[in-house]
Amino acid sequence: MKAINPKTKTNWEAIGVKPHIEIPQTNALDVAYKMALNEVKKSVSDEHQIKDINDKLEELSNSLPLKEK
Repeated sequence: MKAINPKTKTNWEAIGVKPHIEIPQTNALDVAYKMALNEVKKSVSDEHQIKDINDKLEELSNSLPLKEK
């Protein structure tokens, strides 16, 4: 059984799904991790945890070739 899109009446087999954020495959995990840390940071109140998150975010930003606008 194939999953069929009710609007297009097609599926994504051999086509794929277009990502929300287009980045090189080699950076995908780091970008996803950075996005997750930014979300977690919104709900953290402990100053030590915030510092750890900020340190990791800076490390990731320095290692990624794509910079945020």
